[in-house]
Order: sequence, then structure tokens, then C-alpha cells
Amino acid sequence: MRGCHLAHTRLVAVCILLLDVRQTFASAASAASAAGVATGVGNVLDVVLVLDVKRFKLPDGSAFTARCYNQTVPGPHLQVRPGDTLKIRLVNALTGDPRQPMGPMNTFRDPNITNLHLHGMHVSPTAPADDVSIVVRPGEHYDYVYEIPENHAPGIAWYHPHHHGSAALQTFAGAYGLLEVLGEEGEVARLPSFVLAVQYMDWVGDGSQMLSSNTILAIAEASGDKVFVGDPELPKRDTWLVNGELTPEYDIAACESVRFRFAFTSGGSQLNVTVDPADAQRACAPCAMGLVNRDGHFLAKYPRQLAGPLYIPAGGRADVIIRCEQPCRYTIATDGTPIATVHVRPYPTCDAALAPLSLAPPVAVPYAADLRRERVPDANKAVFELVDGKGCRYKTHSPAVGTIDAWYAMRDEVDVRHVQELDSVHEITLVNSVNHPFHMHISPFQIVSGVTVAAGGNFEPGDWADSVQFTNMTFRVRPRDFDGMQIFHCHLLSHEDQGCMAQMRIDPVKVAPVVMRRFAGAYPVNPVVPLLIVLGTAGAILLWTTLLPVTYHPI
Repeated sequence: MRGCHLAHTRLVAVCILLLDVRQTFASAASAASAAGVATGVGNVLDVVLVLDVKRFKLPDGSAFTARCYNQTVPGPHLQVRPGDTLKIRLVNALTGDPRQPMGPMNTFRDPNITNLHLHGMHVSPTAPADDVSIVVRPGEHYDYVYEIPENHAPGIAWYHPHHHGSAALQTFAGAYGLLEVLGEEGEVARLPSFVLAVQYMDWVGDGSQMLSSNTILAIAEASGDKVFVGDPELPKRDTWLVNGELTPEYDIAACESVRFRFAFTSGGSQLNVTVDPADAQRACAPCAMGLVNRDGHFLAKYPRQLAGPLYIPAGGRADVIIRCEQPCRYTIATDGTPIATVHVRPYPTCDAALAPLSLAPPVAVPYAADLRRERVPDANKAVFELVDGKGCRYKTHSPAVGTIDAWYAMRDEVDVRHVQELDSVHEITLVNSVNHPFHMHISPFQIVSGVTVAAGGNFEPGDWADSVQFTNMTFRVRPRDFDGMQIFHCHLLSHEDQGCMAQMRIDPVKVAPVVMRRFAGAYPVNPVVPLLIVLGTAGAILLWTTLLPVTYHPI
């Protein structure tokens, strides 16, 4: 179940399986399928993602049929650089009648209709880019084109389906993959590193109080899905996968600083990561863990020592530096459930301190520059309150549009909750979001207040993120580069599918019109011109009277 990953190259493996019944797409993917690789040419990365089903067996004898990309869980690991053009042909090879109408709004529906979202990427929200209103029915394909900005921050993002009504079912069941923006520099970039795509598969609900009864099977039954319903081999317990594997093993040296790059590629639950000795009978020193990067944005000072577990909400990413002083076997766990193993081998010398790895703070990208000292007018302040019930819904207040308390409407004129202008600073307060991870598309935001001591250093004012989960929190955002509709939602995708989603509108910068006035009723001129004429006339008179010979007449 390994994903296709060619690190440090401009190649991305695309393990495409084209079945006889899907010959319609053979010409579209023939170049990639011949060598199993799609090649980036110049600054263009062109790949094909085929969403289909595949049967996977687990070591405990259970099995499930995944909806996944290119027959792998996770899908291909895509790598781009700032300034690249990313082209993705999304092929929906799932079965179903493409003419069948979509199900009712804000319900679990359309199990075989799909689209694509690049989670954590600063790209256009307008088609053919990251527009989640795009509909790709069974037997259809869509050609996405993403222009990666030259100033895009390097880091880990990911991609997954986002059709409203089937996002949870498809993402939970294996349809996800990593998207990495290259270009890091400095000491951290030279550290040995591992990327861990952590996926939580909620089969029976034994590991997530937040999802309640919305297990994969319950969602499948509600949406009319035929893939999971009636499958006697489905797992009898919830499953944690790391890069598509159960408890993979990692090998590091004692006192070696290693970067572990976690991506919680899930639509539910949360990660509370600890690194603990695996052998209770042996006295092994604890490992040091310092936070470096959150959602693709470096902390102002790093590594930040954590007072407890590494916390990652659904959809979030975090890079940490881990250093273990003693040769031992350790378990990477979340809330006590093992998800990976680390073997620490001996090393001749050991410096016990986890020293800072950067003498200077990283340079912030323009769309994530510090906003805490910016003045925010009242017209640019909004409140997004989470109201429980059928998952949840957003009750929002914005000076521009007033108060709206409703589930998602997917109609631009109805469901705009706040209006932003490009390059203006806005302040948004989240209320009652402790059980509902908040995710915003396109633009990251900067935390201003609301982070409690209980966060243990995971979040602090000034940090940038795109996925958070706090009871009450205030953040600031300055939309840059892209106008259009900006989606925000609860990243418990079962809640999002049922209507816990809304949108903001980002408008282009308003340019004041040039007012033309008529002087003496004749010609359109600049209003300054009459003043210049008056001043020029006065100056001429003054000069004339100064130079004119003066004759004195005695009285």
C-alpha cells in the first residue's frame, strides 16, 4: 500500500491501472502508463490521477475496498516548486450513472461523484484551479490547472476529494495524497527527514468521540453506497495508517536531529503525538521534540519545546525535530494508540541539548507577513460561531452582510458570510469551535489571541495556520494574489458534508475613478490647471511691475 514517491526529482510516479471498461481514458494517460511516470518539463508538472476502487488486505485478516488514486493509498506524492504550473487530469473511474441527479443538499450523497481540493495551497479558488463546486461524475474527467505563485511558501500540503456530500466517504476510505512545495533552504532543510501521511479510518467509532455515529459504514449506508455496505471483511476496529501502512518502522541514530513531517490527511479525529519507550521493562530516556513548522509556515523562533504531545487537528500538518539520546526502541503514538515505531541505533557522541537550528527567524512570504500591529477597521471584523446540531452549522456576523445562521447553501448570492478586499487586513473570531476543527481554503491566517496554556506550545499568538481547533480564537488574514470565493468549513468532513461550511467573497482592489471636470464649460482638464493659470497670471503681473521703468512725478 505504498504511495508512489520519487524524492528530489522532477518526476512523480503515476501507477495507473487502466481497465478494459475504461478505454475512454487510455489516450489521456497512455504517456504516463507506459513508463509509470509523469515527467515535469521545465516549470510544468503534468499528472493524471485516476479515482477508482481497490481491495486491500490488513495483517489482522480484515479487508476493505478503498476509493483511492492510481491504485495506491496514499496517492502519488506530488512535488512542485514556487512558480510551477501544476496540471492534474482527474479521471473518475468509479461506477455509476453520470446522468443520475445529485442527492439532496447537506446530506450524505453522491458516493461516486468527486472533484479535487489542494489542502493548504495558496492558489486560485476559481476554475480550473481550486474550485470545489466542480462536479466530476462517473466516467468523466476534469483538467485542473494550478499556477503556483513565485512566492509560495515551501512545505507539506495534501489533496483530497471535496464534492459536497461525499468528501467524508471518499477521503476516509483512502482518496488522498501528499503535495509538497520544494525550495527550503538553511540548516533545517539539510536534516534527515521522514514524511508521514497519517490517516484515520473510522470503521466502528472506537477511537473518535467527535465523529459520533458517523463512521465510514454509517456514512456509506446514508449515501446509498454499495462498496462498503454488506462487506463481511471490514475491520472490526478503527485503523490508523501511516503512508498506507500499519505501524511502519523508522531508523535513526542516537543524538541525531531528525525532522518528522506529519500530515494528518484525515477528515476526522485529531492527533496527539507522543514518542515513548516501547519496552516498559527497559529504562530508556525520553526523546526531545521541538516544533518547527505548522501548516507549511515556519515559526518565528524554532524549534519550540512542547510541554506535552504534538497536537494536530484534522487536516493540519506539523514538522517537528526529534532527538533521542539513548539507543532504544520507541513508539510514536496518538492518545496511546501506536502508529509507528522508531529504532534508535548507537552513535559515538551525544550533545543532550536540542539547540536552536536557526540564528535568524525565517523570512515570511508576502501573503503571511506579520499582521499583529496592523490597524483593523470595524468593517473588517467578523464572528464565525459554530452551532451544534446535525453536525454543526455556521452562525456568522459581518458588518458587510449582517447576521446569517444557516447551513451551507452553495449559492453565491445567498451564502456569502463576509466580504474581503485584496490586500486588506481582516480579523475573524471563532466561537464554540472546540469540537469542530476550522479550515480555510486559499489563505493562511495568523493567530492573534485565544490560545490557552493547555495548548502546550503547539500554538502561540503570531503563528500561521490553515487548520485550528480552539473554543474561542481570533485570527487575522490578508487575502493576497487571488480574488473569488473562499471556502471555510469544519474539517470533520462528515459535518462539512451535512452543511457546516460557508464562504467569503474576496473582491479585487477598488480603484478610485478619475473624475474629469470641465473648466469654463469647454475642455475636460485636471482641476489643478485653473489654479496654475491664476498663479501664473499673478506671477507675470508681478514680474512686469518689477521690471517696468518707474517715472517719479514731483508733487
